[in-house]
Amino acid sequence: MAYNNIGYQYFKEKEYDLAIMYYTMAITIYPQYSNAYRGRADAKNAQGKTNEACEDIKKAKELGSIKAAKYYDEYCLK
Repeated sequence: MAYNNIGYQYFKEKEYDLAIMYYTMAITIYPQYSNAYRGRADAKNAQGKTNEACEDIKKAKELGSIKAAKYYDEYCLK
């Protein structure tokens, strides 16, 4: 969770590459952590990497994230 929180702080500072790095570290340690996938998707989306963001959102949705499911259905199924 600590890496996820650091990723979020970098995301808020618009340091997207660092945010992605920390979210990825969180995922490496705990692959079932849907919040890290959602956060990494937000950072990738902010960089214009929509397809990669949708892959992460899809994974978060598969892990049970309700927010990710709504986002995926609205933005990634188009």
